[in-house]
Amino acid sequence: MIIQLYELACENRCELAAGLLSRKAGGIVSLIGAKDTSWHKDPKLDDYDDLVVGALGDWFVALGERSSLLLVGDSCASVPLRVGGIVSRLALDDCYDPGGLERVKYFSVDEESCLIETEMGFWRFSRSDGIMWSVVHDNLTLRIKEVLQDKIVVYDEDGTHQFSVADGSQL
Repeated sequence: MIIQLYELACENRCELAAGLLSRKAGGIVSLIGAKDTSWHKDPKLDDYDDLVVGALGDWFVALGERSSLLLVGDSCASVPLRVGGIVSRLALDDCYDPGGLERVKYFSVDEESCLIETEMGFWRFSRSDGIMWSVVHDNLTLRIKEVLQDKIVVYDEDGTHQFSVADGSQL
């Protein structure tokens, strides 16, 4: 499955299969679904940061550029927008931030799950089960290269490494 990517700036909205997703000042994210409307406030979602959205058919995951609160929108759920979990992020709040270190990327695993990559690790997320496993690291050069049927290929300054899609263990 192909993931459609969107970067949603503050005071903007986009139409997704799960509903109308909108951003307001103060970290407010709302989703108007076919059945209901729901919203969440993310205190780490700065008005100047984009909300990075990965849409997978009738559901999506969303994470702010520097936020750790993972939001999930699902047209089939009783609550259209919910918190899917917390992911690790680089914390430079009280020190010099050179900028450009933040990273949010999504990779499809199957129709019901995806990988979420940030500068501090990667997580397998399931639409129905939430965060299934995580690989958290302190290597800012580590990046996902590709996701194959049973393994994740990553690379860094030392070469390539492989992880299991099933449980996140290093192969």
